[in-house]
Amino acid sequence: ATSSTLYAGGEKRKAVKTPPTAVFSYNATTPAGATTATSITAPYPAATGSWTWDGTKYLRTQNGSADKLMDGSQVSSTNVVIMSVSVQSTAARDTHGSVVPLPIVTGTGAVWVFRNGLMEKGVWSRASAAAPMKLLTSTGQIITLAPGRTWVEILPNSRQPVVH
Repeated sequence: ATSSTLYAGGEKRKAVKTPPTAVFSYNATTPAGATTATSITAPYPAATGSWTWDGTKYLRTQNGSADKLMDGSQVSSTNVVIMSVSVQSTAARDTHGSVVPLPIVTGTGAVWVFRNGLMEKGVWSRASAAAPMKLLTSTGQIITLAPGRTWVEILPNSRQPVVH
């Protein structure tokens, strides 16, 4: 599909054009007390995702190769959120026969939030699937993201990101 085909399909169905409710809280002000973080690695069982701060955005690689979009540009994000979650096995299998995991994104867990070359560590919290996601500091303050694109990495809680 292309964006124009998808948009035309939505127009045909008279879809609502208002943006959805924001999942996270945003603020352009750089957080005080955050630590420098210009390189992040998220080690998954089958692959390794990494992000590097280039001074304006984070650039993603997977297994050492740049992740590329259809236009050839590298995948980038203003914010990177890494959530530590429990994972359950399912009966589903991918095309290689591997079990498709089910990440559990209700409850609470550790979170690492990266923006502006900085990191804030805290806790994610979500009471139910219908409840909003909250990213909180250790003192219970909301962790805000910079306005812009946000990429969320769902990392099994048996693993930790490597931050430099």
